[in-house]
This record gives sequence, C-alpha cells and structure tokens, in this order.
Amino acid sequence: MGMEKMRAILFGFLSFALIGCGVDFPNSGSNQTLRRGSSISSSGLLAPLSVVQETLDNHDQTASDNGSGVQTVNDLSDENDFDAVSRRETIESDAIRIEKNRLTYSVIKPTDLPVRSEREQPNIVEYALKTTNPLHSSVHRRGPFASERFALFNCRRFESPSKAQEAFLSKGGPKWDRLGLDPDGDGFACTWDPTPFRLARSEG
Repeated sequence: MGMEKMRAILFGFLSFALIGCGVDFPNSGSNQTLRRGSSISSSGLLAPLSVVQETLDNHDQTASDNGSGVQTVNDLSDENDFDAVSRRETIESDAIRIEKNRLTYSVIKPTDLPVRSEREQPNIVEYALKTTNPLHSSVHRRGPFASERFALFNCRRFESPSKAQEAFLSKGGPKWDRLGLDPDGDGFACTWDPTPFRLARSEG
C-alpha cells in the first residue's frame, strides 16, 4: 500500500513539473508544424520557444525579360521550351546571331610539317610487301655464330619487333645480320612478322 502511494505522489509531482514548464505534447493525429531552433534545458526537457512563421512567395509569377533577350520564370531559362523560343525568335534574328558568332571565329592557318632531325628509318611496310618468303624460311646465309639464344638476348634491347626490324635493315639487312637479330636468315628480325601487311594488301 505504501509503494502505490509513493508512485501516486511521484506521478503527481512529475505532472505538476511538466505543466509548470509549459511543455506541449504533440498530437499524433494532427498536422504539427516543425519549430526551428528547439533547445533542451538542463533538466532534459524541451524549452518553450516561439514559432517562426515563414510565408512562401507567390509561385504564379509571370515571365520577365532580364535584358539578355531570354525570358525567365523564377530565374530559369526557357531556351529548352520550343514554343517560347519560337514566339520570341525569328529567321531574321537567327541570321543576325549567326553572323555575330562568325565574327568571333578565328581561323588557324596550317603550318609546315616538322622535319625529322634524325635520319630516315627504313620503311618496314614497304619491305614486307616486297618479300614473299614465309617466316623461318632461310633465304640469306648466316655465319657460324648465329643462334636463337643470342638473337633472343639481342632482341631485348629494342622496344618492339618493329624497332628491331628497322635497326636490322639499317645495318645491312636482310643480306647481312650485323646485330645478330635474324639467325635463321629469313630476313625478319626477332619476332617481326610481315604477314599482317601482306594480308592487308590482298584484302584491299
């Protein structure tokens, strides 16, 4: 009996404290307006604040000309509106605008092609089309020291098979293999293959 009495006293004290602080309990069934700037007091309860009321601008605004020839509604361009643009622009106004744009164009005159400072490299495409022998078919004689192992080591010095073929031809190839890039004597250095160029000519 004493415990129930204590609970009743405590509940009454809390109710009195809440009523004294002026706390409004929201009604879940009503449309409440969010109050900005709500704060929590030292007791952990919401402090009563004034409601800030804001009015919305009238959304039924008329289109206005901002001086640039483009009518806007709420500061948004209507250039994507075909009806609005067609009412404002004419064929004559379009011609005037196009002519103004042409006056701002700058024509860049062509210049001479740069001249290579290094000596010209052999044309490996032309060489591939002149040859007819398949890969690894011995056409040119090689010395006794020519070997695939040495050729593999020498080919690593070049960025690509095409670069190796250019160096091979510039040093006396295909007759001579001074760089050790064509041990089988087919006239093709390292793994360079003339087949794609030949196929391109036949398909053309």
